[in-house]
Amino acid sequence: MVQYVPVIFPKGLVHADVAKSMIACANETFKGEPFTVVSAGEIRIDFPFVSGNSDTLGVSSFCLDGHIVNAIDYQPFYEQTLHRKP
Repeated sequence: MVQYVPVIFPKGLVHADVAKSMIACANETFKGEPFTVVSAGEIRIDFPFVSGNSDTLGVSSFCLDGHIVNAIDYQPFYEQTLHRKP
């Protein structure tokens, strides 16, 4: 089964470094099919439009990336992190 999981991170990080860490973590946590990067680029937060590419990974953004990012329900994350007691 193929499942696309968007990973959004600050511009100062390197795509290849983030991918290496995320893939290692995901492969350790979720045994089975290996994880791989299929696209990379930059996204505008105010409008889910993805463009560009990653030189360090050698892949480009995909025309449906913005829709994939927009389809994720991020509300539970915000509720958990914003209302967490110190």
